[in-house]
Amino acid sequence: MRSARWLIAAAAAAAALVALGCSSAKSQRTKTQTSSGSSGKELIRWVGTYEHASALAEQQGKPVMVDVMASWCGVCKKLDVQLWTRDDVAKISDGFVAAKVDGDKRPDLKSKLKVSGYPTTLFLTADGKELGRVRGLVASEDMIEAMQDALKQHSQVSSAGGS
Repeated sequence: MRSARWLIAAAAAAAALVALGCSSAKSQRTKTQTSSGSSGKELIRWVGTYEHASALAEQQGKPVMVDVMASWCGVCKKLDVQLWTRDDVAKISDGFVAAKVDGDKRPDLKSKLKVSGYPTTLFLTADGKELGRVRGLVASEDMIEAMQDALKQHSQVSSAGGS
């Protein structure tokens, strides 16, 4: 009987700690999102398909940014909330034609782009030459740096007569 009471008390204490931790984590997320200039909704202008993005990129002389994700992927959802909602990330994304692709629905494209995990963000020329990639969820500064590098490479390729 004594061990049953101890077990109940321990379970109640553990539940209280978990609740406290979740509340604290939620509070921390809110502070982080507010200080980052995040609006809470995605600010990237996504076009319909990878093929459409490539065609628009060719017309506009821009590189393509492709977010290869999956609907079940928790880290992909975090990327949507923590990066694609940031004003600074959205501003630099204007230099790209952006497409979001569900890799599970497009295994052909996942294979072609050599994506081995979700999320993977690729930076490509309009004709599909890779300028860079980011795997997983990274800090906004790292994503911005990768985006800037891709834009710089694209301008070098374009001035050299490539796509």
